[in-house]
Amino acid sequence: MLNNIIWKTLWDQRRSLSWWSIGFAGLIISIMLFYPFFIENIDSYAGLLQDASDDPLMRIFAGGDLLDMASPAGFINVELMAFMVPLLYVAFAITTGSAAIAGEESRGTLDFLLSNPVTRRQIILQKYGAMVGGVVILTLINVASFGVGVVIVNMEINFWRIVEATISTGLLGLVFGAMAFSLGATFGKRGVSVGITSGVAVGSYLLHALGPLVDWLEPFTKISPFYYQDQVDMTKAGLDPLHTAFFVFAGILFLSISVVFFERRDIGLG
Repeated sequence: MLNNIIWKTLWDQRRSLSWWSIGFAGLIISIMLFYPFFIENIDSYAGLLQDASDDPLMRIFAGGDLLDMASPAGFINVELMAFMVPLLYVAFAITTGSAAIAGEESRGTLDFLLSNPVTRRQIILQKYGAMVGGVVILTLINVASFGVGVVIVNMEINFWRIVEATISTGLLGLVFGAMAFSLGATFGKRGVSVGITSGVAVGSYLLHALGPLVDWLEPFTKISPFYYQDQVDMTKAGLDPLHTAFFVFAGILFLSISVVFFERRDIGLG
């Protein structure tokens, strides 16, 4: 099994990955099932949506114009893609990334890997590949869940745009997963990895959300990964190549840092 650490790691994660998949699918399908009821009673929500849409802070945290919720794309954006799905992706990726190396080290199983004929670089690359594989599996589950929801409620929407938005959200999660992975490989402490990355994720989201409302913050919004995951435009216009390139570059950067520091640091073997 050690001949392929990627498959070994994914196999070890099969239970948690299954629960994450069930959670994602349940959330997406249940929210989409609410769409017909929402449309039938849209007049009842008109005043509330108008008031919320007039509030700049609400518009930003909702991911766009709440009055657009009457459209399928607007409903999906506000209810799922603006906050809930990205949050869960980030949480999953941080959990998985921090466990990849630091988790193995804290459990005392990293020495078992290192005692086999495999280099540290191979361990890093394959552990990283397993993290990416987990996000890919969740993305496929999410796309399928959106497909089920679209069919059940007979939603008229460009489904490919949903696919692109879901891919972008997965890439967002991978950025923070890669950061947690890198910190875990560098310091070997899962608590440090989770704590720092979670703090950066929260700070990045607040920077992206509040930046447009605070003059001195606005120039810094482009350093937030959330800036490059603009789901409102994406659900309507598709992936932005430059934004996708940012995610890929960030992932490669954190992977490179992981390789450099993991190969050089002393590891206390249990």
